[in-house]
Amino acid sequence: MQDFLELTVSAAASGCIYGLIALAYLLMIRPTGIINFAVGEWAMVGAFGGYLLLSKFEWPYPLGMAAVLVFMLVIGWLTERIAVRPLVERGAPLLAPILALLGMLVVFREAISVSFAPDPHPVPYALGIQRQSFSSAPSRERASRRSRSIGAPLR
Repeated sequence: MQDFLELTVSAAASGCIYGLIALAYLLMIRPTGIINFAVGEWAMVGAFGGYLLLSKFEWPYPLGMAAVLVFMLVIGWLTERIAVRPLVERGAPLLAPILALLGMLVVFREAISVSFAPDPHPVPYALGIQRQSFSSAPSRERASRRSRSIGAPLR
């Protein structure tokens, strides 16, 4: 039952992340009509920014996340100003800004791959909340200790 609960929470968390990225695609394509394939890389840059601030520089969690949010706002604004707006103002075909955003995808991906090792990077738990174990049934270890304490044979 505990495995089922862990898988359910993990799947819900993954689904929420996918939903947020889909919402980011929607927020980009509705007003501009241009699909931004670099949204996943923006999420990656935000994740590595959070890793740097929370793990390497040991910022408090709320302050670190606020700083990452502001940093990503600046990244998005600069991307729009540098890669998209000049093309749209010059009347370039619709494919030109899409290709420019694909170029920004490569820039973001390579900047991160050059800056960080391909190993997993641990981030501290949010707001100091540690991994919790929820179980209504006693664990095998507790049950075996209890049975040993009263002299019952182990199974």
